[in-house]
Amino acid sequence: MIKKLISMLAIAVCSIAPVAGQTTDRRALMLAETISSAFGNGLTSLDRQNLLRGHLKLTKQYDITDGDQPEFESKTFTSFAAMERWLKKEENEPGFPVRMSGEKVTCRRGICRLDLVDNQMAHNHVFLTRIYYGYSGGRIYVKRLRILYG
Repeated sequence: MIKKLISMLAIAVCSIAPVAGQTTDRRALMLAETISSAFGNGLTSLDRQNLLRGHLKLTKQYDITDGDQPEFESKTFTSFAAMERWLKKEENEPGFPVRMSGEKVTCRRGICRLDLVDNQMAHNHVFLTRIYYGYSGGRIYVKRLRILYG
């Protein structure tokens, strides 16, 4: 009787574990799609979705660097609206550089990678390439973003 109960419990635990992992990945993929869409259209709407827990760190990566320019720079924001204002100030002409996201999305272990596909890299474009996320109280939140200047 006890052996039968233990084997039934083991089967139940094994069948639940993959579902829990899939739920986590699905939530992260949904988060990546939401942020990816907003990156090109304006980030201010994301503040209403309570996706931040504290400050948001943005890391800028440059595809091509001059002698004195570092490859990475970081900036911290209190909201997506503040980040949107800063991105607007960084524009050299209205709408340029063009904001896009990598098209091949994979999420695992707290990082969503939005990888660029063949021939997607272009001059005068900014690409969202990484979303770092976490969970608190059962809710997903954004820790950091990484963008790549082409």
